[in-house]
Amino acid sequence: MTRLRLLEEHRDRRRQAPLAYSRLWHSAQTSQRTALLPLVVAGILMLAIVGGNRTGKSELAIQYAVACAAGRDAYVDTPRGRFYWVREWLRTNELPEELIPLGPGRVWVGSPTYGSAVEQIRPKLKTWCPDGTEFRSWDSKTAEAEAQLPNGGAVVSKAYSAYDANPQSWEGANVRACVLDEQPNSRENLTAAMSRLIDQRGQLIIALTHLRGKQDWFYKDLLAKGETWLAIQRLWGEDNPWIPQDRRAMFIASVPAWQRASRDRGETTSPEGRIYPWFDRATHVVDRFPVPPDWRRWVGIDWGGRTAHIVWAAEAPTGKLYVYRELAIRRSTVEPACSDQQLVAEARRLEADAGEAHLGYDRVADCESPGAIEEAWEQGYLCTPIEKFDGSVKFGIELVDAMLCTADPVSFATRIEPRIYLLRGAAPVLEEELECYVWADTREGQKPKPSAGCSDHGCDALRYLVQYRDMMGGR
Repeated sequence: MTRLRLLEEHRDRRRQAPLAYSRLWHSAQTSQRTALLPLVVAGILMLAIVGGNRTGKSELAIQYAVACAAGRDAYVDTPRGRFYWVREWLRTNELPEELIPLGPGRVWVGSPTYGSAVEQIRPKLKTWCPDGTEFRSWDSKTAEAEAQLPNGGAVVSKAYSAYDANPQSWEGANVRACVLDEQPNSRENLTAAMSRLIDQRGQLIIALTHLRGKQDWFYKDLLAKGETWLAIQRLWGEDNPWIPQDRRAMFIASVPAWQRASRDRGETTSPEGRIYPWFDRATHVVDRFPVPPDWRRWVGIDWGGRTAHIVWAAEAPTGKLYVYRELAIRRSTVEPACSDQQLVAEARRLEADAGEAHLGYDRVADCESPGAIEEAWEQGYLCTPIEKFDGSVKFGIELVDAMLCTADPVSFATRIEPRIYLLRGAAPVLEEELECYVWADTREGQKPKPSAGCSDHGCDALRYLVQYRDMMGGR
C-alpha cells in the first residue's frame, strides 16, 4: 500500500506541476540543458537559440517562459507539504537557481501570427503550465491570449502580424522576459520587444531556424556581428534523443542540398538569399509526358522587346501545374527588338505546331503594356491584364513559393509534394531563373524586393500565371 500511495502522490504532483518532470536533453556537441546558461552571464540582454527543425529549441524557450512567469519559489501543495516545482525543474536539469527570478512575473511569448500561435506555441505552453492555470482567449486566432498562473504570474501570447498592423500593440507593457518563436518581420518589432524589458532588467530569448539567407536583416545585424550583449547557442537535430533519427535523416535528405545544414543544424546557408529556396531541379523538373488535351491550360506573358517571356502550364485534375513550354526572347542591345506583334505571332505558331490551336487557354499578361494586350486581341490572341496592387509582387511570390514547397510549412517534418513542376527541357530559361532569383540587399526598414540584377522575366510570367489562377479560384 505504501508503494501504491507513493505512486499516486507522484502522479498527482506530475499533474499539478508537469514542468518539474521535464528532462532537457544533453550531448557533448550541443545541449538543451546548457543552452540557457548565457542568461546568467552579466551583460547578456538577448539569447538566440538557433537550431534545425525538431531540435527542441522552441520547447526549451517555452519551458523557460513558464518557469520565469511563475518564479523560482512557485509551489503546489501536496500531502507531503509544499512542492517547489520550478526549483525542481532547475535542479533536475542542473541549472543555476539565479536563472529564474523570485516571485511571479509577466512574460511575453511572440509568434508570427495568432493562428500559428494556436497551432504551435499555445499547446506547448498549456503542456507545461501548472494545474489551476486559467487560459484566456486561448483558441482565438485573431487576438492576444493569456495564461494566468495560480500564483499571479502570466504568459501573454503576442503576434508579429499585430505589430506590423499596429506597432502600438507592442508598447506600454512592463514585462519580466520575452520569448520569441522565429524572428519578427522587422528590426523595429524586435526593438519594441526589448524595450519592454528595461524596467525589470529582463532578457529576451529568440528560438529560430534561420532560412532567410545572409541578406536578411537578422543575420546581418545580429548573428553575423558578434555583439557582446547577444549570446548565440546552437542545437543540432542529430543530438536530440527524443526524435526518431532515421526519420530525421530521411527528411534532411529530401530538402535541397543548400538547406540541409540550416534545417539540421540551424546554420545560415543561403548566401544568395534565394527567393524560391524550395526549388530544386532534382525534385521539380520531371520527365516529359504527353499532356492530356482535357487538362486546363494557363499562359503567363511578360512583355519586353528584348526580354519577353511566355510560359505555358497545364493543370492536372489534382491541381498540380506542369510547365510544358516557354518562349524566351533574349536579345542583345545590338540586335533588333522583338515587337509585341512578333511575339504574339510566334506564340500562336508554337501553339498551332503543337496541335493546340483548338484548345481554350486562360492567358494573363503584364498590365503595364495595355497597348500590347490590345494588339494581341486584334490578332485573336485573347489575354487578361494581371491585377496589380500594393504588395502584389510579394503576394504573387508567396503563391509561387507555396506551390514549390516540399515540406509541411508548420512543422517542416513532413514531406509534401510540390504543386508546380517543369517538364524536362521544356523551359530551361525559367529553370535557371528560378534557381538564381534572389532578394535585393535592402536597408533596414525597406520592404524586401527582388534584386534588380536578376533575370526575372520568366519568374514574372510564372507569377502572373499562378496569381491569375488563384484569382480564378484555383488553389
